[in-house]
Amino acid sequence: MEKDTYINKKKDPIVSMGIYSLGTGKMVRIDVPENHKKNDLAVGTILQLQGSELIRPKYVIVKNLGISENSAAYGTKYRCVNMEDFTFKTESSVYLQSIADKKDNRIQLYITEKILSADETLAIYEKALATEKQIQIANEKKHLETERLIQKGKELVAKYIPADAKALIVAIYEIDDCDSQADYYATKYGERVVLGWSKHTRDIFSEMRKCAGKIKETEHLVMPPEINNNGEHKNKDNKSWFHPVDEHREKYSMGAGYYLKAEDRYSTGWKIQKHRNSKGVWDDSIYISLARRCVL
Repeated sequence: MEKDTYINKKKDPIVSMGIYSLGTGKMVRIDVPENHKKNDLAVGTILQLQGSELIRPKYVIVKNLGISENSAAYGTKYRCVNMEDFTFKTESSVYLQSIADKKDNRIQLYITEKILSADETLAIYEKALATEKQIQIANEKKHLETERLIQKGKELVAKYIPADAKALIVAIYEIDDCDSQADYYATKYGERVVLGWSKHTRDIFSEMRKCAGKIKETEHLVMPPEINNNGEHKNKDNKSWFHPVDEHREKYSMGAGYYLKAEDRYSTGWKIQKHRNSKGVWDDSIYISLARRCVL
């Protein structure tokens, strides 16, 4: 692309429609004369995200995309490049604020007074295009690999799992993803391993334990512990209602169902649970897991 493509072409101010800035405690028009510059920033203008002590990326405007008739209230759209990882970002003028008007530490994308030269802007733009191409190639490779694994997994299902199987017994490595300060509790899934299959959908812990010895990572779940989640040991008085600590029964709203796990729900560790099919079809995660590691 030629350098003159980056020249910011001036546009007549939009005064025939109302364009407003939101989130400032009141409706503020940004199409009044003193704010025309917000809708017509020069290519090369540096934008600075502030308000976060950990992440303060800078962006450079590389294209003025104009004002869309379908979203005129958002003002001019700018194509920007993150100056740290050289990825593209589209930003609307309605969300921008001059850094000269900065009054607090709220997370805000500010317009700075720094403007890069045409050559500097072009170099950044070309690097962003190269980065975009690399990401596209990587995504295509990932897609092809995923398709290959799915196909291989389907072949393994046909070979080892009966057509009338109603559920699979699956080991899943869960990773603690909690943030107690933000009151956020969750786990991420790591490796999955299909341990066996079942002709029913009932959650039976003894059935899960029979499969636990298939891999070393879940061998500790084969034998039920002689202690429950209250720290009480199994004895002749409580054996009729005693539940081992690794047997989780969470069939309630926001619960995780029935599963075996030595650790707490949101802790890092392996768990075993049943995976039911949907109308006779397993989801892609099952096929991929089998293709990566088959122990059937």
